[in-house]
Amino acid sequence: MKKFDSMLWCLVAGTIFFLSGPSSCTGGEEVTYSKTIQPIFNRNCAFGGCHDSFTQAAGLSLEAGESYDEIVNVPSTETALNRIEPNFPE
Repeated sequence: MKKFDSMLWCLVAGTIFFLSGPSSCTGGEEVTYSKTIQPIFNRNCAFGGCHDSFTQAAGLSLEAGESYDEIVNVPSTETALNRIEPNFPE
């Protein structure tokens, strides 16, 4: 009986959690390519030997001023898809 009570309690708590819906998000910084995405490329990709203007691994430069035009609405070199579809975040 004790196990049943525990399971029932978990079911009720889970149901309340899921029925309450997502909490509303307020505030926060606006996500922009230059302020949010480019710094990630700068730290992880756009340096010597990888995706800098000189090396361009896989034919791709991810340096500031070049990366957006290199990846947004540009066909992938690996598949018949664009690297990133504009206005389609998924």
